[in-house]
Amino acid sequence: SKLAAQGAGGGLPVIINEGMRAITVAVDAVVGVSGFVQPSTRVDVLLTLNSTENLKEPATKLLMQNVRTLAAGQSIQQDKEGKAREVPVVTFLVSPEQAETLALASQQGRIQLTLRNTLDTNQVTTSGTRVSALMAAPPSRRSSGRRPVPVRASEPLPSPTTVEVYRGGQRTLMKFGQ
Repeated sequence: SKLAAQGAGGGLPVIINEGMRAITVAVDAVVGVSGFVQPSTRVDVLLTLNSTENLKEPATKLLMQNVRTLAAGQSIQQDKEGKAREVPVVTFLVSPEQAETLALASQQGRIQLTLRNTLDTNQVTTSGTRVSALMAAPPSRRSSGRRPVPVRASEPLPSPTTVEVYRGGQRTLMKFGQ
């Protein structure tokens, strides 16, 4: 079941899961995280739109999360040394709906990739950011007329380390450093 059908050939089409699509997006050194986006890495996709009739000021929003890259340039495997390599395009494995979103986003604004740890599969919710938020003043404090009292910093307490141990199928947690 893991073998390709006779005559299917090799390369990229063989590694596309059923129901998924491969879409290629043009990147530069900045968008491609300075060459560190390689085949099989995971990225988040950010979209920045300039101001338009409907959008009063430029804004950036997290568009897609934990997207798997299939290829960097025309390479579907990392090189032997795993060195960063700048490429003109990156190919992603996405659903058909995500392919539509990514195609439109790349035409309407500027996309940027953020590299993520392969083991980090957590989804986050963000509200995006706008230009006005970049220059927002910090909340002002009322002046009480008194001088602030210096606070003496205490040494931080060591945080406990928890180790998960499995013995014969039984799971236990052991804490150290308390």
